[in-house]
Amino acid sequence: VTWWDWVNDIGAQVLPFNNRFAALAEEVFTNVENYLSSTGLQDPIILVTGHSMGAAIANILAARLNETMDSGNIYAYTFTFTRWQWIIWYLFFGFLWY
Repeated sequence: VTWWDWVNDIGAQVLPFNNRFAALAEEVFTNVENYLSSTGLQDPIILVTGHSMGAAIANILAARLNETMDSGNIYAYTFTFTRWQWIIWYLFFGFLWY
């Protein structure tokens, strides 16, 4: 982990013009839509998962899929936060755990 990783994480979450997570989630969403339309699957059950930055993308993707598909068939399971979210957690609750 470098100093630039920290700056990048913070910027990706607090700067209003930086929508990198949303852009990546939208790219995956488009790929999922294309795959489903090419295979003809109807009402699939979809599990979205991710870790750290992938967790942020997975959460956005799951919310996006819930907008267009049966929300009862969309499941998201994510692991940990990005570093910036850990800092916010610590500032609000005063402790961290691993």
